[in-house]
Amino acid sequence: MTAEPTFTPVSVITLAPTLTPAPESVATSVPAPAVLQTTQTANLRAQPGIEGAVIRIVTDGTRVELIGESAALPDGGVWAKVRVDQTEGWINSRYLR
Repeated sequence: MTAEPTFTPVSVITLAPTLTPAPESVATSVPAPAVLQTTQTANLRAQPGIEGAVIRIVTDGTRVELIGESAALPDGGVWAKVRVDQTEGWINSRYLR
């Protein structure tokens, strides 16, 4: 005699999908660019250092926008990446305040 298998009914629970709230957007402020002024007439150069080609001459008292990192050169000069009007270049930081 062969025993027949028996089946016991099992309840199946179906869970409703849950919604995960979207993360709240966090407003971040973008720092305003620093505005500096030349302390005397200075050369705006294509690259940091006196070897960089002169793009234009910036007169004493001209406002310049600091737009990048400074570059410290082995000779001790520190050059600031700036924008004058629509022209970007490098000015030795000793000529800026």
